[in-house]
Amino acid sequence: MDLKQAVEEIKDSLDIVDILSEYIDLKKAGKNYKAVCPFHDEKTPSFVVSRKTDISLLWLRNRG
Repeated sequence: MDLKQAVEEIKDSLDIVDILSEYIDLKKAGKNYKAVCPFHDEKTPSFVVSRKTDISLLWLRNRG
């Protein structure tokens, strides 16, 4: 097995929602999950996690 194949096998065996749920409070929002940003002080959830695509996004707003 080559390194690329090994990495893919590991990624396929992990669930991003399960992992992140150990550190932040994720709430189901349609197909995705949302949480308040773990990196900024906020009240409205802007941190989005997708189980289907195995990605997380942080929607930043302009602050002034």
